[in-house]
Amino acid sequence: MPWLAQKRISIISKQNNGKTLVLEVKGIDDERNRIKRAAMAVWIKTVNEQGSFGQGCFDVVF
Repeated sequence: MPWLAQKRISIISKQNNGKTLVLEVKGIDDERNRIKRAAMAVWIKTVNEQGSFGQGCFDVVF
């Protein structure tokens, strides 16, 4: 199943502290993934500052 190694999984979970966690599962850390994390940080910050969507956070596991 070589295609399985390429599958990226994202999990969105409401946490007990009220925040929404976006969890990305990655196989490797490369330049593309670092750029995507930087964009996600901006997106989360913007959503949190806007306020009407609640609070969010994100993380990546390899």
